[in-house]
Amino acid sequence: MMKRGSADDDDKATTRSGTHKRRRQLQPLPARGSPEPPPRSNAIDRVSAWLDCLPESPRSLASSDAVDKPQDKTVFDPPSSLSSNPNKPRSQNYRAQVLRRLEIRVDADADDEARQRLLPPIQDGGLNEERIGEVARELYESARELLERAAVNDEWTVPLSRAIQSLMRDKPDQLCCLPDREWQPALKPVTYIHRIAPSPPSLPQKRSSTTLAADSPHPEPSRNLGYPTPDQTQSPVQSQPATNPPPPLAPPRTPFLHLEPAPARLQPKTPRPDLSVGLSDSDAAWTTDEKPWTRPGLGGRDVKDILVDLQHAAGHEDRMTLITDPCVASPSGLRFPFLIVEATPGANASIADAENNAAVAAACALRILAELSSPERAAAVKKEPASEQKQSAERGAEASSMHMRCFSLTTDGPMHVLWAHTPAGNGSHMVWLGAYRVTHLASARDLVRSLARILHWGAGDLRDWVRHQCVQYIDRILSG
Repeated sequence: MMKRGSADDDDKATTRSGTHKRRRQLQPLPARGSPEPPPRSNAIDRVSAWLDCLPESPRSLASSDAVDKPQDKTVFDPPSSLSSNPNKPRSQNYRAQVLRRLEIRVDADADDEARQRLLPPIQDGGLNEERIGEVARELYESARELLERAAVNDEWTVPLSRAIQSLMRDKPDQLCCLPDREWQPALKPVTYIHRIAPSPPSLPQKRSSTTLAADSPHPEPSRNLGYPTPDQTQSPVQSQPATNPPPPLAPPRTPFLHLEPAPARLQPKTPRPDLSVGLSDSDAAWTTDEKPWTRPGLGGRDVKDILVDLQHAAGHEDRMTLITDPCVASPSGLRFPFLIVEATPGANASIADAENNAAVAAACALRILAELSSPERAAAVKKEPASEQKQSAERGAEASSMHMRCFSLTTDGPMHVLWAHTPAGNGSHMVWLGAYRVTHLASARDLVRSLARILHWGAGDLRDWVRHQCVQYIDRILSG
């Protein structure tokens, strides 16, 4: 006969069993130097807490070189100051990837005779030699002062701006010089890239009547869900219904090549020259000597107002537009720019970046002149016979060959480089005219003389040609 245990014996047995269970659940003590155990939680929290206890080094704790050894660091080249975006190409890549696609050629080759023809001719007595000497001396002294105190690139445009303003005094109210103005993005040429894409899919074929019946909201009972009939289950050949054949395969799509606008990193930068020089848009500029180029009912002030209205019509497809003021904040007082100054943009940039900026700005300036005088625009405004269009195009090309050009000056500290820009095919050529160092008096005098020739040409021959082109353009609009 078995003895019945007392309640005290049961409690002792339970206590021993619970103690044994608790002892089995205890974890061993962690080794010295290992991470502290995470708090008891669910599996995700325990793993996250354990990862937080690990050191920041990606190397293993058991690695022998994980202590007292510096981490390898990747050194990146400083981005070009052409843009703060590191994805923008550098100066040479910018020329190869952007300017070459736009057919803008920087430093195009030309012989000495061609370079001399690009500079505007000056008749005897056309330049004020005394003023040229004074301006050159002032530019030289300012350059020596900037050189002694190690001035930055932006400061070198200040004495150059004063020199241009002094030379413009010989032609009062005819020219305008604006510093640091952003130009219209609509003037920029657009970069296109080739893309191979499949041809668009053909139209879907009409479905058979049996398919339409199966898709109808009230199908016939005999054709419901396509269950086989007893005759169709007798042989494998008869298992496929003949009334609903499989749809024909779609023909293969033939790829084709087309052009589309390139991504933003391959588009030219919007021009913002350090100095923009062009014709003045003041009332005095349009009313002075207006009899030779105006006609009754269309005076100089009328031409100015019409140009303003044509500029404001930009963005409206149903209106005739003509951009003659390049600045975004228009009216700016400047029209038809023909001289651009671009300084090296930033400490990490080179003069090649300034040349790239000048090339794009000059392409925009040439586009303004081309829009005013191109035979295509004339034919679009006024419908003419093909023979008359050809003759007018030949006359326009011959007359504008000496005026379809502009100039730029790139600077890098005391170094100044003069360029000429001319149309070439669908783009333009940028031809080197000379390099000058304004910390030397003789070189500063040569630069000032070249600038005086360009300004004299802009306020004279170019201004007269632009005025006549404006009147002819307006006449074509009124008579068309």
